[in-house]
Amino acid sequence: ERGLEIVEEELPRAVASGEGLSELFLRLERGRLEAAIGAVDDATVTLQEAAASAHDAGAHFLELRAVTSLASLLAELGRPDDGKAVLGPVLATFDESPDVPHVAAARMLLSGS
Repeated sequence: ERGLEIVEEELPRAVASGEGLSELFLRLERGRLEAAIGAVDDATVTLQEAAASAHDAGAHFLELRAVTSLASLLAELGRPDDGKAVLGPVLATFDESPDVPHVAAARMLLSGS
């Protein structure tokens, strides 16, 4: 919970600074931390918003990380098909680079491995 407090403290600073990538990263981490403490409804909304914001900013890897986290959360909630529906289109924009850890992790999640 302390991690979530830190993110909440830093997020307004990132917004005020205009540093878009810092803001996107903090939003992603907020969603992941919300999921970790069991606030799944909040985490779902936060991760959806983080993915949409990253998409709009053209931050493709942050978008992939957000939808991968969301897909993982949905799978844990017994909704793997919903997670795959979110993850598939974003992952399709990446090439077959197996040496990129986030891409490889997303591919494994999508394949159900």
